[in-house]
Amino acid sequence: MSGALQITFQNMRSFTATPAEPLPTIIGQAYGGGFYAGQISTTGNSVADYYLVTGPISTAESNKQWKTSNSAGDPTSVIDGPTNSTTMNSGTYPAAQFCKAVTAGGFNDWYMPAINELQVLYFNLKPTTTSNNTSYGLNPNAVPARTTYYTAGNPAQTTAADFITSTGAQAFTNVAYWSSTEASTYQGFSEKFNNGQVYGYASKTTTSKVRAVRRVAVATPTVIGQVFGGGYYAGVISTAGNSVADYYLITGPVASAQGTYQCKSSNTATSGATSLINGPANSAAMNDGSSTAAQFCEGLTVGVFSDWYMPAINELEICYYNLKPTTQSNNTSYGINANAVPARASNYTAGNPAQTSAAAFVTSTGAEAYTAVNYWSSTESTASATLGKKIFFPYGGQYNNNKTASYLTRAVRRVVVPPTLIGQAFGGGYYSGQISTAGNGIPDYYLVTGPISSAQSVLQYKTTNTTTPGTTSVIDGPANSATMNDGSSPAAQFCEALTVGGFTDWYLPALNELEVIYYYLRPTTNNNNTGYGINPNAVPARTSNYTAGTPPQTSAADFKQTTGAEALQDADYWCSTEYSATRGGTVYFYTGVQRSFTKTTSSRLRAVRRVAV
Repeated sequence: MSGALQITFQNMRSFTATPAEPLPTIIGQAYGGGFYAGQISTTGNSVADYYLVTGPISTAESNKQWKTSNSAGDPTSVIDGPTNSTTMNSGTYPAAQFCKAVTAGGFNDWYMPAINELQVLYFNLKPTTTSNNTSYGLNPNAVPARTTYYTAGNPAQTTAADFITSTGAQAFTNVAYWSSTEASTYQGFSEKFNNGQVYGYASKTTTSKVRAVRRVAVATPTVIGQVFGGGYYAGVISTAGNSVADYYLITGPVASAQGTYQCKSSNTATSGATSLINGPANSAAMNDGSSTAAQFCEGLTVGVFSDWYMPAINELEICYYNLKPTTQSNNTSYGINANAVPARASNYTAGNPAQTSAAAFVTSTGAEAYTAVNYWSSTESTASATLGKKIFFPYGGQYNNNKTASYLTRAVRRVVVPPTLIGQAFGGGYYSGQISTAGNGIPDYYLVTGPISSAQSVLQYKTTNTTTPGTTSVIDGPANSATMNDGSSPAAQFCEALTVGGFTDWYLPALNELEVIYYYLRPTTNNNNTGYGINPNAVPARTSNYTAGTPPQTSAADFKQTTGAEALQDADYWCSTEYSATRGGTVYFYTGVQRSFTKTTSSRLRAVRRVAV
């Protein structure tokens, strides 16, 4: 390869970022683009489903009217601030509109807190030492739920130094702050930060303080049946059937996610709906109006999530196994499930699985219990295209039935199990580290490197040495790659056209993404080039260059040179970041040097994808 030029990319930002903590532990700590303010339980059962983040005072606080007129019909939820705010996101509602427009720490999902969220902020970030109003304090959405009023001294002034009045740069002012919860036709609820009073008598047209917040989902469920991800945790699945969990399975609430429907309006085949485990694909294939069951699931929005689907048979079996509603003996002809974790290679015994330990799912006493009847799966029978597969929930029998029959259907959704080991199989490829697109040390994506057999090639960056506008970002590989997705840019077009592991969102990585891959999947033991290594989009951000021995050769066996089947070669790999009108950028995987070559040069490339943290 000729024409190599060692470079420093000119549009890399230079700043210091604080390394992110995976989970917040201290009230007031910098987290999620703002400051950790406590946990909330949206279902009011003391099980946290979100961390609450209050925005920085400089960008997320203002003085605004609740509404430009004193009129009725506004949101009344005391906990669903996101929905309240979305409903109010117009010029008629200046406070909510301000919050929805906030971008802080790289995040744009800020909103105006509902009154019970605002009470959590007061409880944990009370700015003063003044006595609390002892007629307030009940909050079923706090964690744990608060069933008694404040005392004069509880809550005490916050221990978070930045939030103490007069000395703290982030402190709430000792005045009323608007919530997004309507109190009456003419008033909105606010929280008085001098004493904790929930005040419902301020006219909507009054100008008061408002502070935007955002939520971060609690990432890891631990107890079967716990509230999680808009529904209830039902277990884990291994889509690869290798006993390695890649998704948490969430069953929807019975009130909104269960109904009686036909599998199909005719006993005919549905192309693409035979998978035992890929419920999302089955369900999407059936979502054409002919399947009222799939259409019901696909049309749901529950707990702000809209990715519900009709479970495949092995997913439905996991719901049975972990959420079995009765004490009845199991049908011992069933139970093998390659997609369970661990995989089950033998059938049930009469007593295993036992009735679920999740009280809410126990027949007759549990409000969320599966009914002791048949439930449809989204898996078409291989015996006949006229039949669909179902599970009989009293004892776990799996049967085929004419698709036109009407049975219960319960929607589910998946939540990605976070990867823990560099190089582990994940998301259609291999886990390669985290990135912070905002460059603030807070991870927002897991980076996934595609398999060498399908996601690597040797191609030109471009067929001509000419500029491609919109491809200079050092971190936004998806945008760079999409802009280049035509016949004039073979490398990007190759990545964009991939379908690997069921995923179609592969792309040519930007420079800082490719550098993260070098850092964690470095194939060799030779010395690094110590003129490179700074990367504000790494997690944690790297503000100094490599040493000769850091990073070392990767610990992932599959990515070590000569022995690893997935190893990146000690050669130049294209990134999607344009260096100049005539040159594209590369990372040299022998030493980590960041270079450029004329765009018409043929070089290696490896497609990647992102999975949101």
